[in-house]
Amino acid sequence: MMIKCAALFVLVGSASAFHTPVARVNTPKTALAVSYLDQLSQGGAIAADPSSVSAPVPAVSVAPVTIENVPAGLAHASIDYFSLDKLVGKGARTTADWGTPADASRKLADDGMLRSGSWYCSEGGWPSPNPKAHTEVFYVLEGHGMLGDADGAKHYFGPGDTVTIPKGHTGRWDVYSPIHKVWAVNAHDRIEETSTPIRVQVDHYHEFG
Repeated sequence: MMIKCAALFVLVGSASAFHTPVARVNTPKTALAVSYLDQLSQGGAIAADPSSVSAPVPAVSVAPVTIENVPAGLAHASIDYFSLDKLVGKGARTTADWGTPADASRKLADDGMLRSGSWYCSEGGWPSPNPKAHTEVFYVLEGHGMLGDADGAKHYFGPGDTVTIPKGHTGRWDVYSPIHKVWAVNAHDRIEETSTPIRVQVDHYHEFG
């Protein structure tokens, strides 16, 4: 499925939630390093001269990398960035037809087309009749839920599963136990799914590999 492959690429490229930020540090070259590079460029044999080795380079203090100074599309964060106490509540959903689902979220990156972040929702369900404006791929950290298609087909998911909601999808959401997910969306121009109705895709963790 073309859109599924593209969406998974977006998730990997723009919103890896399991990598700690790393800063690249330029440190001065030692005399040994300079000598080594010179010999390589001249095609000569490599022989380390103990007398040419300089004293150890002092440790360099590196300022922590923040999300704001990482270019969009290459943003990374540790899982702690998405902890529940750091999400911002958006209140209860007014369209719920059972339960009292309330949302909270935190964005990681946004370049106008590709966005990523995390989302939490408590128990409840609601119809989703408006066509989805973008393709979303999300990874379930906690909780259990169901996404329904326009014809009533149901797609259940839980922790460890990866879910793709194609652009143009309509149906409904049901959250059976509080869901915490990491998501990435791609606001591409055209609806690329050809099925009628457009269907959600769930890749269950136990089916990988």
